[in-house]
Amino acid sequence: MNITIIAVGRLKEKYLVAGCQEYLKRLQPLAKVKIVELRDEPLPTPGTAAEEQAKEVEAARILAAIPANAVTFALDPRGQELSSAELADKLARYSVQGRSNFCFIIGGGAGLAQTVLDSSTEILSFSRLTFPHQLFRLMLLEQIYRALKINRNEPYHR
Repeated sequence: MNITIIAVGRLKEKYLVAGCQEYLKRLQPLAKVKIVELRDEPLPTPGTAAEEQAKEVEAARILAAIPANAVTFALDPRGQELSSAELADKLARYSVQGRSNFCFIIGGGAGLAQTVLDSSTEILSFSRLTFPHQLFRLMLLEQIYRALKINRNEPYHR
């Protein structure tokens, strides 16, 4: 299994970097995981045309970074909410269909442009709550790890 995480922006906080490194280490025996960090645009005033334009600039970078033939999961608060077991099941179902390349997309501070959402295989939400996109990367890695452990019938998820 190959998993690519495309993330707009760089991790700045040491504790988040350390947490992500820990989950990447845990994931090594389960999947090949690659994180692609993309430059984020300065955040203009929310709800303006400038904000949409900034999201579209980021969208072009995101779309260019998606691996060929990947099942893409855009992460957006308006997406489908799943339990950890449901995420595990979704990954397992795609794998049974012969799909082994997965790409998770984390937008920048303004979120994802509609062009990214429209081009994604799935749109997922972890919650209707808003999370900082840097913290979300750690949360995503943990949930991917949890899903893979569930699919292996290993006890971590309890």
